[in-house]
Amino acid sequence: MIVMRKIAVALGVLMSIMTTVGAFAAAPVPKKVEITDPSNDANYLNDQAGSFYADVDAGDVPAGNAFAEADILKVWFTHTAKTLTVHFQTAAPLPGPVPLFFMVKSNPLDQPGFRNGCTLIHAWVDADGSHAAGGDCRVGSRDAKVTFGELPDGTGILEITIVRTASIDFMPGDGIVAPRALSQHRFHDNGPVPSVNLPVIDNTKPGTNYKLD
Repeated sequence: MIVMRKIAVALGVLMSIMTTVGAFAAAPVPKKVEITDPSNDANYLNDQAGSFYADVDAGDVPAGNAFAEADILKVWFTHTAKTLTVHFQTAAPLPGPVPLFFMVKSNPLDQPGFRNGCTLIHAWVDADGSHAAGGDCRVGSRDAKVTFGELPDGTGILEITIVRTASIDFMPGDGIVAPRALSQHRFHDNGPVPSVNLPVIDNTKPGTNYKLD
């Protein structure tokens, strides 16, 4: 009887966690953000040339969303003494009908050969789960925390929080330089990071810098 009660309590806690994922109380979108991207352009026709390693030199094409959940509207950063958080506003709340992958890359001049950024923060989200990580090409990768939900206006919010020790660029006095964001498909057999050959659904031009104290 005691064992069954413990199992029931454990299941109750688990169900509570599962039902509250994505239901966090998100702060409103600030007036000043680091990246603003046109709406209704998550259509595979923007800047990406089939890979998130492509240069960002083309215009945004408002030809209708393939997946509103992948349509990046705004991206901004916040930080505490120990953590850095990147916030994505999307045209529709996550998760969507297909597994999606989101990434911010920044600091393209930190290391030769990393033209789109040595520092990155990424997450995948689907109905079965989520995972996030980040770091830079010199330190390596660290796991991060991902949360997602819906804003009062019906748009989505995705937040990725990572420890500041994950990148040299997250140290006091440093910062996020020329950040750009993307959304991409993720399939279950790809692992946490999708193949670079999978089409990018939406991406952005470089945004403004963000300074950390």
